[in-house]
Amino acid sequence: MRKTVYVILALCCFIIKTYSINRPYYHFKQLSIKEGLPTSIISLYDDKNGSLWVGTTQGIYRFNGEKIKKYNLPDLLRKNSHYINDIFGDNEERIWAVTSQGISYYEYEKDSLQIFLRHNKPVKTSIIATEGSKLLIPVTDTLLVYEKELKHSKAIPLKTTGIRIIKMEPFDSTHYLIINNAWEIKLLNKHTGEITDSPFGESSNAYDLYKDSSGRYWVSFYGQGVKCYNQDGQLLTSYNTRNSNLSNDIVLDITEWNKTIWLATDGGGVNIIYPDTRDIQILSNKENRQFPANSVTCLCHSNNHMWIGMVREGVLGAEKGFITTLSLIHI
Repeated sequence: MRKTVYVILALCCFIIKTYSINRPYYHFKQLSIKEGLPTSIISLYDDKNGSLWVGTTQGIYRFNGEKIKKYNLPDLLRKNSHYINDIFGDNEERIWAVTSQGISYYEYEKDSLQIFLRHNKPVKTSIIATEGSKLLIPVTDTLLVYEKELKHSKAIPLKTTGIRIIKMEPFDSTHYLIINNAWEIKLLNKHTGEITDSPFGESSNAYDLYKDSSGRYWVSFYGQGVKCYNQDGQLLTSYNTRNSNLSNDIVLDITEWNKTIWLATDGGGVNIIYPDTRDIQILSNKENRQFPANSVTCLCHSNNHMWIGMVREGVLGAEKGFITTLSLIHI
């Protein structure tokens, strides 16, 4: 009997257990000329109501999951160009289109874009930010604040003249982290308009800025990859082609999806950073023939897709899948 027990215990020590390791891979769907969409994509916005808004060199388009519709810009914004610089959404579910001539917003009842005026003139900006029910619109030398009904609340003069704000992310209860038209990172006091130095040691040659769900700030410096900082301005880590597997140092857009950081690069496809391990997964036509080209302009995530804007290949929808690897271990 005792010998039998020993045999059973010995066998138990070598029981083989299988477990799965989930490795993400991506299916791709391309939207381009065949579906009626121009090939050169500038900006993307998912409105959370089932539509993807696409800003192109030839105007703004809406993809509802089945078909694509083009929306004409208001007459005053169509002078010599249909170039859409960016698309934003606010907390009132309005969609905003930014052009060099001014901004417009989509009105659902009229199914058209309406020009946004101040003092009977188009409002010109590079970015629109939301803060609760308020809308923050920085124009040259001034921060405009609007209530949710688009009634003008106040205009805050910027203490430094000649400043245009290109990017902005919330920093604390008083400040926004911004990138200005000199491609410098600065701090903006949203109450006083004072602009001060960035908490990060490096401030020049900044191109894009993103605050992730963990409160970290990701900054791309043109031709130098990306750096990650905490709220105190401490450099947490950096990624470039010299110290990591980053495929390209020119990062044009940064966003987050399921705790991973996605980078759109100019020539290296999409790089996906896993911050906990420093691993980088690369989506490019070198690794996957379904990926049509390696010059990526912008990124936009929805519930189950990452939309990828291309320089010449339209929009690519990436849907995550998993490869299950069975491994054997002893217990």
